[in-house]
Amino acid sequence: MAGARGRTLDLDSPGALERLLSAATAATIRADDCFDTIISTCRLIDVADLGAATRAMARLLSIDGELHLVEPVNHVGPMGMVLSSVGSRLPRASGLHISRDVVGAVRATGLSVADVDRFIAQTWIWPLRPLVQIRAVRVASANDRTSVGAGGSLAAKITEEKESS
Repeated sequence: MAGARGRTLDLDSPGALERLLSAATAATIRADDCFDTIISTCRLIDVADLGAATRAMARLLSIDGELHLVEPVNHVGPMGMVLSSVGSRLPRASGLHISRDVVGAVRATGLSVADVDRFIAQTWIWPLRPLVQIRAVRVASANDRTSVGAGGSLAAKITEEKESS
């Protein structure tokens, strides 16, 4: 994917989605577990808990790390709610978690959403046609307990400090 840099976690890679979900419940994240770029292309529809998945992505990103997503999103407007409800019952969409506010879930993690592009794709499964492309960045903030250099993870830095105490 264009824009991917440094250590990259592509959720299409074997075992990557499982790795992400284990990070959602891990007590700490080690520096070795952090990535400069995380990529997801229509993989979050396989995850029931969107909030846990996006929080795990934020935890796995190093400071200045980037999240790149292309995911199906909810249809807009009142008619969109009806279409989404009907669409999720179609056999081809069975088991997929669609019609969710992916942009809102990413923003809720505290990541800085840099780019959002909504578009319609011509797919065989019409509930999956509205898509969003997101680029979000993990930035160090004044709320961080310590400063972390480029490529480092705040969670990893805190873990290292606790282990050295």
